[in-house]
Parts: sequence; structure tokens; C-alpha cells
Amino acid sequence: MQEKKQNEVEQLKQRSEVKEALKQTTGRKQGAKVVETKDKFWFGSYILLLLGFGAILYLFSFEFFGLSENIRTTLQRFIKGALLIVFVLGI
Repeated sequence: MQEKKQNEVEQLKQRSEVKEALKQTTGRKQGAKVVETKDKFWFGSYILLLLGFGAILYLFSFEFFGLSENIRTTLQRFIKGALLIVFVLGI
């Protein structure tokens, strides 16, 4: 019984109309996407920038550089903006 059905399926696959219909319905198979090296490089650079800006912001919060209050707050705002830009670009 199983062999009979298998033979019928094979005969149907040999017909040109069925071949064309199978090509249309199957389409491309969805496989796992392969990450390219340049994508890994860009993602890594965004991570490093985020860590760097975060470290500088952390040091500014402890007055590590000995700057005046006005300059420190201005630089903190610039660094927060840079963090946001890098984060948005990384997405």
C-alpha cells in the first residue's frame, strides 16, 4: 500500500504541470541568516563606543577631571547625546 502511494507520487512529480506548481509553491527555503564579518565589526564598534562614552560619563559624575560645574554639565549632556546617537545607530 505504501509503495503504491509512493509510486503515484513519483509519477505525479514527473508531470511538467506538477513540477511547475511545485516550484511555485515551495519557493525559497528559509534558512538561518549568516552574519557577515562587516556586520560583526560595526556591531562591535557600536558596543565599544557605548562602553567608552559610558565610562567617560561615569568619571564625569565623580568629578574625576576636576572641571568646573558648568563645563562638566555641558560635557555630560554632549556625552548623553552621543550615547543616544550611537545606541540608535546600533539598532
